[in-house]
Amino acid sequence: MTVKTTGIQRRGNKFYLRIRIPEDCKKALNGKREIIKSLGTDNEIEALTQATMLRAEWQETFKQIRERQENGENEKPTVTPSGKSLEDELKEALHAATYYKVTHALRINHLTVLRHAVEVGIRPQYEVISAALHSDDLTKETLSRISAWGLLGSMQKYGGSRLDVDNVWNFAENRNVQNDRTALRIILRILRNELRYAMDTIFKEFPQLDTIRRSEVQQQLVMPSDEKPKATVKSLHAIMEECLAVKKREPTTQDKIKTEVKYFTEFIGDKSPADYTIQDIKEYLYEGLLKLPVSANSKKETRDLKTMREQIKKGAELELPTLAPRTVNNRYASLGVVFSFAEKHMYIPKSPCVDTLKVEDTKKEQTELIDNSFSNTEVVRIVKLAEKTLKENEKDNSLAWRGWIPLILTYTGARLNEICAMDRDSIQKDDKTGIWYFDLQQDEDRKIKIKGKAKAWRRVPLHPELIERGFIEWFEQLPESHHRLWGRGITYAERGRVWTRNASRYFKDKIKPLILDEGRDETLLEGAHSIRHSFQRKWQELELPQRELDEIVGHAHAGLSDVAKQYQGRLKLDRLHRELAKFSW
Repeated sequence: MTVKTTGIQRRGNKFYLRIRIPEDCKKALNGKREIIKSLGTDNEIEALTQATMLRAEWQETFKQIRERQENGENEKPTVTPSGKSLEDELKEALHAATYYKVTHALRINHLTVLRHAVEVGIRPQYEVISAALHSDDLTKETLSRISAWGLLGSMQKYGGSRLDVDNVWNFAENRNVQNDRTALRIILRILRNELRYAMDTIFKEFPQLDTIRRSEVQQQLVMPSDEKPKATVKSLHAIMEECLAVKKREPTTQDKIKTEVKYFTEFIGDKSPADYTIQDIKEYLYEGLLKLPVSANSKKETRDLKTMREQIKKGAELELPTLAPRTVNNRYASLGVVFSFAEKHMYIPKSPCVDTLKVEDTKKEQTELIDNSFSNTEVVRIVKLAEKTLKENEKDNSLAWRGWIPLILTYTGARLNEICAMDRDSIQKDDKTGIWYFDLQQDEDRKIKIKGKAKAWRRVPLHPELIERGFIEWFEQLPESHHRLWGRGITYAERGRVWTRNASRYFKDKIKPLILDEGRDETLLEGAHSIRHSFQRKWQELELPQRELDEIVGHAHAGLSDVAKQYQGRLKLDRLHRELAKFSW
């Protein structure tokens, strides 16, 4: 038997129910378009039963909303929607409440009072919350028992919304998220983290209270083994290693994070993670990175110097160009990954890396931000130059890339590294439609290095201009042994983990000087990548649909929620081909 009832879907091992919210009820439910609930089972019969009951409950809810609207009653105001905004609000407000409660308890400085607070107030609630998080029993009966050491009531005094609540269920009802399991778990998770922070802070001040850590014989209320508070004595380097081990990242990304932590601890000093302040981050950004010479570790003037401060001093003496604000912000983000991990896992109460510290690019004029693409005239010159190159190297396959790569860039808007990394399997023909397309998929052999690579996995139809110029004929006459599409002309650079080295040099040295308009400032252009900007600008000039553009250039789903991605999917190949055929230079 297969569940085919409308709205029921299997995701992994569980069934889920999707309910569309009627137009007249959306306002009362934070403007949501749909509700997705886990049915908590992998059994099809049980899923049908649960879905029927849940759908009936929501139909009753919709009915009540309509009745209140007809009677002119105001809907219960929703203070915060579920999801990221709810999480951000609670993190700040609940942490303020926790800080006040802990500070007040420590100010009393009475061991008996503190022991009572931990063993009667904090630890039991911590265990109840941990148990709730590991179960699906998020009911009114369960959540009404959780008072969380008075943190919810304290929110009204210290930065939170003015809510007179004493348990999690009332708290959720005040925000109208009591039926949203994701929101309930967010509330529980943040409460659990705050209680863990409260215990850690008290134990740090009075370690004799921590009977669990001191002696197993004295254990009275033992926390689950996977929920024990973290030690707060780990170094920033140790936290970084744990951060990199928890989540798999690209080797280049890992190297950037390791390098940044190394530079930061060298520049500011290797202290306890909790001792770093926002002032330390400011000093590192403005007195360190912004004054650091470009390529300081490879330039002969600075590469032999041991410390970052020495490199900065030497660069100032020689008036060497320094890092751009954009580069500084990217390096700052790498450092922020480690501090955010430390905050999330309660090694520190709050990360010193805040968004407001991002460096503003005061050097760039607004015109530079807009005019970073080649003009239409310049692109036409690139096309003509590529055609000429193909004719000159008609019998030499090792140099064919000098003509085909610029042409593919101008008619697909793809990234240079994607094109350079293509092999024979990258050129495919769809059996149903007969459409030829580039299969731009990530795999280990191609070693494509792209930011947000999941968004870049796509099929891009061949533009009719490429077919007319003989790309398919050229491809089909390649010998079977010719696995790499561009032969020996394009090689993989292990150091930068890119395929673009030869193509980038060729474009910079041979193509760019021949195609620029007279008087054009070439510093505004990014090289071959500016063709990608040109393609997107021209597409919009032709008033072609944005959705197809996003899919073709690899920006698809960039702004969509996970739910929207699940139901929207990819566009069909023939639809992309139809719109791409309208594109021309």
